[in-house]
Amino acid sequence: MLSPDIQNDLFTSLASVLLDYVKSEVEIASCYAILADEVKDASKKELLGASLRYIHKGNVRERAIGFIELKDMDAGTISEKLIELLKPFELDPQKCVGQGYHGASVMSGIHGGVQARMKGAGYRNATYVYCA
Repeated sequence: MLSPDIQNDLFTSLASVLLDYVKSEVEIASCYAILADEVKDASKKELLGASLRYIHKGNVRERAIGFIELKDMDAGTISEKLIELLKPFELDPQKCVGQGYHGASVMSGIHGGVQARMKGAGYRNATYVYCA
């Protein structure tokens, strides 16, 4: 049996290796898209889950990049946390061509929603697409 601390260290190491692999693929892609949604975990905490979609060697890849806790459900908090999840990948925001979220106004609002805030944060080419 492994102790909980050793298990957590092992999972953290595995996650780091997998995220490095995703980073190596997406950084050579000509473009990418961001997909995100909020979910509640078993303890009822609100989390933001995010994925990247890109083409690697002619194949479409969609890779989860993480979950981060949301203290508030407003567009400012969600967009800040999404940028925080993207930061370790050091991606060029100009290569982001799409952002997919559900249709709630906090996500899709053209003036103050997450999609508008992401455009204001440098992701100008990222067209918003409704994801069901």
